Amino acid sequence: MNVKLSLFFLFSFSFSVLAQPNFDANQKAQGVLSHFKNREFAKVNPLLDYEMRRVLGENGLEELWDALQMQFGEVLKVYESEGELVDTLWVTRTKVDFEKKSWMLKIVFNLQEKISGLFIEPLKMPYQPPSYADESLFYEYKKTLPDPKFPVEGLLTIPKKIAKQIPVVIIVAGSGPNDKDLTIGSKRIYKDIAWGLASKKIAVFRFDKRTLTHGKAMLGNTNFTIDDEYTKDVQLAVKLLQMQAEIDPNQIYVLGHSLGGHLLPYFASKIKGIRGFIGFGANYSGLPELMAYQADFLSKDLPKEQQRPYQMLKQKALYAKDRFSPNSPDDSLPDGLTAKYLLSLTHAGPQNYLKSISKKPFLLIQGEKDYQVPTSELLKWQKAFYTIKHAEVSYITLENINHIGAEELGKMSPASYEKPGNVSPLLINEVANFVRRKSKATN
Repeated sequence: MNVKLSLFFLFSFSFSVLAQPNFDANQKAQGVLSHFKNREFAKVNPLLDYEMRRVLGENGLEELWDALQMQFGEVLKVYESEGELVDTLWVTRTKVDFEKKSWMLKIVFNLQEKISGLFIEPLKMPYQPPSYADESLFYEYKKTLPDPKFPVEGLLTIPKKIAKQIPVVIIVAGSGPNDKDLTIGSKRIYKDIAWGLASKKIAVFRFDKRTLTHGKAMLGNTNFTIDDEYTKDVQLAVKLLQMQAEIDPNQIYVLGHSLGGHLLPYFASKIKGIRGFIGFGANYSGLPELMAYQADFLSKDLPKEQQRPYQMLKQKALYAKDRFSPNSPDDSLPDGLTAKYLLSLTHAGPQNYLKSISKKPFLLIQGEKDYQVPTSELLKWQKAFYTIKHAEVSYITLENINHIGAEELGKMSPASYEKPGNVSPLLINEVANFVRRKSKATN
């Protein structure tokens, strides 16, 4: 088997709502690296998932390790592993000092404790604030969303030297257990947005999702719905900000990213006190339909033998889209989805609540390099709003901007998410201009 050093394998791909591992992934990563260091490849092989074992196997593991040592020498030190949950995968990163160079070794585990991916990466660069963020112009402090069972931490970013109450934007994250910054490698997507807007005298509130802070507790809740994941905390955020001295209680806006944008019409029907809405990379289609599209996109350039897990995901996604019922067994659905949750998500879709948002200002921003939510989704929003003659909706496409708001000049790919960089100022400016226009219109 020809193993290229620059190419490791990631075969599992799915979306997660509640998934949390019930094992110590960091400890498990340490064990795997110990086996590699001791050349115990026969002990690593049973830890691989089906696809990794079929394509890589014990011989491939040995070749992979030999290739590393040929180029970089023996291992001098293995540091502690750090992990984060990404969709239904637990991604661990461990710094390893070889004789000639230090690398970050990434080991990805699925929820069955099997290795779904092995990667070598350069050491991560620390977060670099965007050039448009002037830290002398704002300050931040923690504000907890005080749900009695599931409190979560938020951050309120407030401009300095304000003469009157100002508008605020609440950032609502996409699917998965995301943190308040939307941390992806060295990037901090929501932090960039907050600092960029605060530099333009607009306050921002962002918060951890319950599925990040309380994922294990929620995993045992068979009645978990979209309200548990989203609506309750957005409602708490609106109430909290209405009582904040610096905030104009009549100028509260919600920026929904990805699935958070999909739910904006639903929020409009359930939550009072929101002045306007911004959807960025917001899907109009339901999650199963989008998952099937993404599986096709991610697998189209892979060798046929590597397409199988994506096709399995697509089959489950299409079942959830076309044949789903409240009695569908959970194992017939994409990983991380339950019948109860999917039923609530389908009910909360924008097609059922467009009229609730028809009298509110609504801005939809779409990056043209978004492979997760393609530009065809924006056309679906436009068609739907045309049928109800919504006068206050506007649409903007941003050239060379991807799903996380960063500039992408090459081919659309998940690999671009790992590159250092920041949210484009184009996105910051469009959001700021929208909020300013609507705030002036009511003052």
